[in-house]
Amino acid sequence: DRLGLAREHLRLVELKGPGPGNCLVVDVESDSGVEVFSGLGERRRSSKEVANAVVDQVEAFVAADVPVGEHLADQLLIPLAIAGGGAFRTMALTEHTRTNIEIVKLFLDVEIDVVDEASGAVRIVVNRR
Repeated sequence: DRLGLAREHLRLVELKGPGPGNCLVVDVESDSGVEVFSGLGERRRSSKEVANAVVDQVEAFVAADVPVGEHLADQLLIPLAIAGGGAFRTMALTEHTRTNIEIVKLFLDVEIDVVDEASGAVRIVVNRR
């Protein structure tokens, strides 16, 4: 309901298994690709808490108006570095992405610049030295 999705855009799949609870997966499709968000249930965590956490992530991504989500950003660094360069826009960097930038620079002869943009977005630019 928080995302305002029509019922025809929703799919409920019920699986029986040994897991501790529910799972919610939200695909956000745009001209630049598909970003996938998920949350897993755990003991003593309500399905509403799981859903709210995922919706918070989706809303932050949509509000950032960027083509690359925070979890994909660190994964794109290596292919861009090997290919010799490139750039993309993403959300504010996670510690994981910051660490991966430093690791990639240790192993490959590249410069990786992070340029702040409006509304908290950043542009990551990878260039060969």
